[in-house]
Amino acid sequence: MNSVTFIQYNLGDVSSFEDSVKIMADVYFLQEVNDINRPEIALLEENNYKILESRDSSDRFADAALAISQTAFEDIKRVIIHMEERELISAAFAIHKATRKKCLLISGHAPGFSFHHEGEALFLSARIHHEYMSSIIEQIDETVVDLIIGGMDMNNTPEKYRDSFELMEDKRFRWLRTGEPTQSTLSDINPERETDYFFVRTAKWNWIECLTPTVLGCREFTKDKIDHLPIQLTITIDNGAAANISGKVSTFARSLSRRLTL
Repeated sequence: MNSVTFIQYNLGDVSSFEDSVKIMADVYFLQEVNDINRPEIALLEENNYKILESRDSSDRFADAALAISQTAFEDIKRVIIHMEERELISAAFAIHKATRKKCLLISGHAPGFSFHHEGEALFLSARIHHEYMSSIIEQIDETVVDLIIGGMDMNNTPEKYRDSFELMEDKRFRWLRTGEPTQSTLSDINPERETDYFFVRTAKWNWIECLTPTVLGCREFTKDKIDHLPIQLTITIDNGAAANISGKVSTFARSLSRRLTL
């Protein structure tokens, strides 16, 4: 049995990154990185992580990034997922050394929308968010790998706008969630909410077990700014023996029936 650890983390103005790095996850899905010179990136590079950042048209260091342990993975190759806002996603193929499983790793940051809206107004407000999720699915749906796994700041909850979660479920992805707040929002309506998630897909579920993701660190948010907490997921890989997937996996209703192709 082999365990692989993932951390999803919107860095923002983080001040406690070193505490989470002590865990030394095999893969970090990062958002709001913004500056390649920030100390958190240097710390990861010092510990043999390969950094694959997204870049916008000005070629500056932008939002999303992957930090992949070169101790745990090899043959790491950047994957371009075409977006109007490319800085909001980073992807890569990588081979897990211990199991020889080929993985597609994705760090994403879905565009936000107004949580104040309801009904038709909510649908219109979430249009760009919905298009972002649709574009990802269209480009990765027919990818042939052993495992697709991503960490994402969704800027959304399934209780608020289910459609973007259902888009992934309609293509056999499973969402893994902590069930706890992961972000403070400066909003009087919803000051704390769960916006950070993992999504996973494999052709057969009998060789991996996904444990329930957990929130890392202190659960006290800074009240005067938007802030995120890191979440951790451990997947146990068995190269042949059947293992039932466990944990708290979302089972949102499937409502979209359109076909998505590359």
